[in-house]
Amino acid sequence: MNIINTVSVGGRKSVLPQEVILVIADINYTTFYLTNNRKLMVATTLKIIENRFADCSEFFRTHKSFLVNLKKIKSYKSNTNDGGLYMINDLKVGISRRKKEAFEKRINALNTTHNSSKYLV
Repeated sequence: MNIINTVSVGGRKSVLPQEVILVIADINYTTFYLTNNRKLMVATTLKIIENRFADCSEFFRTHKSFLVNLKKIKSYKSNTNDGGLYMINDLKVGISRRKKEAFEKRINALNTTHNSSKYLV
């Protein structure tokens, strides 16, 4: 039997972690950008969502407003002028200065684990 692990995101709604591209906070609301151009808004803070995704190692909080799926990154630019992440749905995501070093370590570890240079920084 194949068990699909969903994560409860609030309002009796659940998502599959592998379908989540990006999560964006807007005060007490959170918008999920999912595969197949779907969006889902819930009345749950990003802090609570981040805790619910704690067991999913592919998620990283890049900024106070963003939680990203590291496996859904199209490209990463580390320079300060036009730096940031570009997700597979073409949305640009900022990375706070304080989290940049931790992000680069996680992305490099992901590259090593998956034997890929897609996100080399």
